[in-house]
Amino acid sequence: MRIRVLVVDDDPRVADLVRDGLSREEHSVAAARDADAGLEAAQRLQPDVILLDWNMPGRAGIDVCRALRSGEHTRSLPIIMLTGVDKTSSKVGALDAGADDYVTKPFKPEELAARIRAVLRRLGAGVVPSAVLKAGRLELDGAGYSAKVDGRPVKLTTAEFEILYLLASREGRPLTREILLEHVCPPETQTPRTIDVHVRRIREKLGPDAGAYLKTLHRVGYLFSSRD
Repeated sequence: MRIRVLVVDDDPRVADLVRDGLSREEHSVAAARDADAGLEAAQRLQPDVILLDWNMPGRAGIDVCRALRSGEHTRSLPIIMLTGVDKTSSKVGALDAGADDYVTKPFKPEELAARIRAVLRRLGAGVVPSAVLKAGRLELDGAGYSAKVDGRPVKLTTAEFEILYLLASREGRPLTREILLEHVCPPETQTPRTIDVHVRRIREKLGPDAGAYLKTLHRVGYLFSSRD
């Protein structure tokens, strides 16, 4: 399958590296040199995946990530952050902004290609069934990856929706962070802390009532319960 990749990075050498490395796998690579051009290209091209640099002049990549996640036509686009800083806080920050994955520079083209495939595989593999699930104030549509609380739409990233659906579909049953990681995140690149970040964001987006359905089990993981 031909994958359309948008690289948003002010360094043209990065785009060239990505283009040269991925062209062997017949991917299509477009490039944007700054935040505004990246946002415009994402809207216009609707790529299969966006590679977004963290450090850009004017507007940081993490702010671009948030803007993409808030856009009506870009909020579901897969985003992989690219950065030269290999710190846990940076990884958490990227996930907190809505990124699907995080790659540290310098990277090998084959590693990046594997990360792209992993993100797209999670999106297309049907991690959750297409059925509509209702629990308390919450309604989850597996076919459309959409969530509602009391009929009000709630914008969740793909990983957030999958975590919530998996927990809600197993109401009353504890799930460890490792199990959740295995289902929705690339285990070779993430840690259990990743799940904690996602769950915190889910709670915030659902609000105090529906957010309380997600219970933390000390040293175990999480449990969903819509019962008072």
